[in-house]
Amino acid sequence: MKVILAVLILSFSLLNPQALKNKPSREISVKTISDKEKRDLDDFIDKNYHDSLPGLEILVKHKDKTLYHTARGVYRFGTKIPLKKNRIFETGSVTKLFTAVATLNLIEEGKLSFDDPLSDFYPDFPNSEKINIGHLLSHTTGIPDYAIHFMEKNIEEHFDQGFSKENYFQDIDRKRVYNYLKEEYVVSQPGKHWEYSNGGYYFLGLIIEKVTGKSYFTHVKNSIIDPLNLNNTTFKDPKKARGKKYICGHYYMNDPSKDNAKPYPTYYLPNEYAFSAGALNSTLKDLYRFYKEVVNGKIINKDLLEEAMTPYELKNGERANTGYGWFIHKKNGKKVICHPGCTLGFSAITHFVPEDELFIGVYSNRNSQEFNLCSNNITLVNKVFSYFYN
Repeated sequence: MKVILAVLILSFSLLNPQALKNKPSREISVKTISDKEKRDLDDFIDKNYHDSLPGLEILVKHKDKTLYHTARGVYRFGTKIPLKKNRIFETGSVTKLFTAVATLNLIEEGKLSFDDPLSDFYPDFPNSEKINIGHLLSHTTGIPDYAIHFMEKNIEEHFDQGFSKENYFQDIDRKRVYNYLKEEYVVSQPGKHWEYSNGGYYFLGLIIEKVTGKSYFTHVKNSIIDPLNLNNTTFKDPKKARGKKYICGHYYMNDPSKDNAKPYPTYYLPNEYAFSAGALNSTLKDLYRFYKEVVNGKIINKDLLEEAMTPYELKNGERANTGYGWFIHKKNGKKVICHPGCTLGFSAITHFVPEDELFIGVYSNRNSQEFNLCSNNITLVNKVFSYFYN
């Protein structure tokens, strides 16, 4: 049984060579999407996100002005409850941006440095004296992924019972994750190769706790969520929070285009499993505010931010797909920082053009084992980009 690591598919799909070509672009000062373009978006969404199926929310903002915002589909499959705007989704790997910013903030405060070795915190981990904070942030450690291993295991063991709290990832704790990473790690030269690593960002969460003396969740809340007034961003368990804004995720076992395709409602991932690699829940409005305020120097200084938003240089001189947190590419000569996210029942794409303060965010409350349901989301993002940078 193979679960697609959608976050990688998204990342490489977004790094389209065509996006790197310098073509004339619309002046972003127009600050609008035309009526014709809105109809184009509406038609695409109506065709690909049916009212009776799990759907999506899309938000396009420019300098605090909402240019396009809509939601389609249902809150939960089998009901007629529509998916409304401004609901809380599971963001998956978008969490890593908060982990990266929290780590950078500690570096700015002098409590950490890029060169601090992992051995300062976990001396028993193989090769830990050569792996440093910069490697962890840039996905260049060689530390393996843990998420796919445990996700496959839980699907095999619990799918027939459904994804309820009683049997969904409840046997995963930090010790099991750490032991898996330690046992599966193959010693390599850090900084030599780029390979996306949930395990590396799991370590960053653990290190944040050791440095601050607080839980990762508390530190991120105190240092990022509260200062930026992200009032709908949380690590809370939706069932305990009892909030009406939390929506239901859906997971397809087979091709969703088939008549007999059935999405299974999924439970939000336990914090100790997703942790600093994927436990954050948020709204698109809050993620826009996060991007804007961080880029404007609200949490970390702009010099450090510029370093974080520059592709990491590997030992062979080539540039990685990420800096310290963000995926980085260009649209018509303009830097775009972004991060996708994927969990068992949700998918997300977030893009931001710092120079123009243009944000494009897409949430979907569905995902699939073997079929990339995120491709429509990518097409939608690129369609919006084409209105400004064509």
